[in-house]
Amino acid sequence: MEEDGNQRLAAVSWMPKKLRSSEELLLKSAEEAEDDDGEITDSEDGYDPSISGKARAVKVHIIPFIDHRSKTAYMVFDNLVENPLPPLYSFAIYFTHPAATPDLEGFYDAVAWEECGGGSDFAVRFDMYFLPSATHEDCISHYSTEKATRGSYLDQVRMFKQCDRKEVHPLPEASLIVPGMVDKYYMHDQVLYICSEKDWREGDQTLCEVNFKERANADTTPGFRAMDRPITTHSPAYAENGKEPVAGKMYEMAHWDRERFLGPWQKATCRGWTGW
Repeated sequence: MEEDGNQRLAAVSWMPKKLRSSEELLLKSAEEAEDDDGEITDSEDGYDPSISGKARAVKVHIIPFIDHRSKTAYMVFDNLVENPLPPLYSFAIYFTHPAATPDLEGFYDAVAWEECGGGSDFAVRFDMYFLPSATHEDCISHYSTEKATRGSYLDQVRMFKQCDRKEVHPLPEASLIVPGMVDKYYMHDQVLYICSEKDWREGDQTLCEVNFKERANADTTPGFRAMDRPITTHSPAYAENGKEPVAGKMYEMAHWDRERFLGPWQKATCRGWTGW
């Protein structure tokens, strides 16, 4: 807990205004988004659930995809009802109970409401995997291979910047493209989360946060550090140990990379993209 406190203190000392304002994290005005990305300057691209006085409904999307094992996993995220475009910044969450039956939408909502007062401000994606009886090492191995297969989300950023303004994705007859993964997380190298309960609402409502470095080669498993964290401040475990919740850690990590991932996703959404 002392280490968490020191990290947070250092972060707040460096950028106190940004870390204390939930409005600044993941939703910006069109003008701010344009200032952050000089290569994309179309003033019509502004992400806002309400445009020209017309309310635009937002929902949590759950999109299945096939991982490198040929098993079904799920992207869970928030966007406009008519634009199920996955955000580019992501966290991997593993459910390892053999009979896991989690409420994926409920989990997303719990984290989003904790940090932003509603999912429409939480512009990150959860990639959710089911690995029955998996160990920490198994999850790290899966994560590393999945990342090697999919690459970095910066590949999608570069692709978007090269597209014509009128080009809308997915292109006709194109197959689903699952966005790449995060190269490196703020104050971490690699990080993933594990839920070992049948349902995340059970028990102390914690996730195990696993921090590790990129493995040197495919035949080795890197060393790692594991720590149980309450999912939100409403989790029973939060009152017991006072550790920073998963929701807060995710918010902080996403914040520090927002200049790279937020603008392209917002603009693609406003251009009518529904896939990468």
